[in-house]
Amino acid sequence: MKLRTKLFIIIGAVIASLFILIFCFGYFRWQKIEAVALKSNVISNHLDSIHDALQRTIALTTMGEEISNWNAEKLRQYHSKRLETDSLLTSLKAFCPPQSIDSICMALESKERFLAIISECVTRMSENDDNLTTDKKLTLHDTHTKVETVAGNLFHKRRESVQSYTTKRTVHVSAVDEAVLNENKQHVQNIGDYTDSITEVNYTLNHHIGILMKSASVNAKDIQCSNSQAKAIGSTTFNWGMTLLLFVLSLLAFISFWWARIMDGLEQKIRQVRELMESRRTIVYSIVHELKAPISSLTTYPELIRNASSQEEINGYADDMTETVSNMSTMVDSLLCYFKADSDKLSFSSAPFKLTSIKEYLFSTYGRMADGKGLHLDVNVHDDTVLAGDEQCIQLILGNLVSNAVKFTETGKITVDMMYEGDILSLSVRDEGDGISDEDKQRIFEPFTQLSNAAAQEGFGLGLSIVSTIVHPTPSSSSTTKRTSFP
Repeated sequence: MKLRTKLFIIIGAVIASLFILIFCFGYFRWQKIEAVALKSNVISNHLDSIHDALQRTIALTTMGEEISNWNAEKLRQYHSKRLETDSLLTSLKAFCPPQSIDSICMALESKERFLAIISECVTRMSENDDNLTTDKKLTLHDTHTKVETVAGNLFHKRRESVQSYTTKRTVHVSAVDEAVLNENKQHVQNIGDYTDSITEVNYTLNHHIGILMKSASVNAKDIQCSNSQAKAIGSTTFNWGMTLLLFVLSLLAFISFWWARIMDGLEQKIRQVRELMESRRTIVYSIVHELKAPISSLTTYPELIRNASSQEEINGYADDMTETVSNMSTMVDSLLCYFKADSDKLSFSSAPFKLTSIKEYLFSTYGRMADGKGLHLDVNVHDDTVLAGDEQCIQLILGNLVSNAVKFTETGKITVDMMYEGDILSLSVRDEGDGISDEDKQRIFEPFTQLSNAAAQEGFGLGLSIVSTIVHPTPSSSSTTKRTSFP
């Protein structure tokens, strides 16, 4: 799977996770607010039911003050309202004290019964009022007295004569019916007793109504608490939502920045890979080009040897073949050393050696080449101390430097100095050539770099690059030889 595809998958997974997190957070908060709202609605419904029941109960409590004017229809209406109130009160038992509900229902039932009795007493008294007085016949005896005066004379004084007699007569008079009167008195007594009972019932109703009002107050406080809780949840949700939003925006900004950095890095890597591929193409082209000429010359030497007319001519061809093979071997060694250094696999060994052995190596390898151009190769060893290090690397360093000196020096001499002093091995190669310009000095250590005056010379342009790599190794490379500066 390509890296870009993996990055897209990772970023998509992060963004999807963020959206899932936001959705879960919002759903959780919504569920919590819904639960609080549902609880508040239930409590509000309870409170409405309590208020309705209280209003109906209070209305029934105050009814009956005009019981003397009630009739059967009024009693039926009161009975219907009491049943409705009982039903409503019974529904309050789930969230109100059941004892108070039952007491109110029993009190209302008792009051209805008392009112019915009082109404019946009032009705009976109203009926008895018509029979309270009755007509009675009385026989009256009237006594009449008659007085007569008799005049006097000489013989008799004046005197009065009284005569009495009795007459009878019948009269009709209104009288109070004692039985009816006594019955009315009993009704008045009953009305008073039941009125007192109603007073006690009203007292009981008022007491339990007060309990219901406390329940209503508790429910009102619960509603207020639910509203406060809903506000707190809303405030917390807003704060957390803003925090989460800022976090998401910050994370998206970081992802965008990180993505831009990664894309820049990828583009840079792509450019490096392209440059590396181009460099590899150049390397392959250079290798093919540089090896083509000696290989072609080697293919001609067998024919030249077969057609040679003397042993001296054969020996000359053999020496040329040996030199060509040596040059090819040197180029192959240079390539192997370069690829080791390029892949950070260049390692150094440590073994005892003498500088005189390196001197012999230089004379045996490059002495004939110098003599062929009429140059004098002078190798000076100032201290023949036994050293511990990588002799092959030192041979490679001096070999590349001496080889370049021989190639680009037409007349004069080449001087090599090797001196070990104060734990430092100093290597110096001087020639009497034309020298190198300051501009070319900046790029001669780059791999596969050949100056304009080296176009006709064999080689890949790796010598000085290898020398620089050996003298200034990377931190991952280990060496037991003493390092030296390279001008």
